[in-house]
Amino acid sequence: MVDLLIPLTAYIFIIAVLCLALSQRKLIKIKLNWSLVAIALFSAYVLAPSMLNTLLPLEHLFAQFAWPWADKFSVITCSFLALLLLWLGQKKFSLADAGFTLKQAPNSLIPAIKSCCYC
Repeated sequence: MVDLLIPLTAYIFIIAVLCLALSQRKLIKIKLNWSLVAIALFSAYVLAPSMLNTLLPLEHLFAQFAWPWADKFSVITCSFLALLLLWLGQKKFSLADAGFTLKQAPNSLIPAIKSCCYC
């Protein structure tokens, strides 16, 4: 756990320094509430696989697979929890505000196929 806290702190420090530099040049305006929410979400995404593995032993369910599905499941759960908190905390929040839409953008199929071919 400590080995995750050091890089997490370093990433947050680097981003904070960059944001403060851009704020001093009047290129961005920093809002403290949203900055704290962003730091909490980033920390949750980094720490979710290790913390949720101790709470929910998902490795036993997904042990036969080659990929770390338990880690992916814990991060997806963290995403849904963040969406739920945003929905409960904001009065006019919709999933489209967070980028989740069920409509496909016009002319988006060809770039999606191209990106799948590159992978």
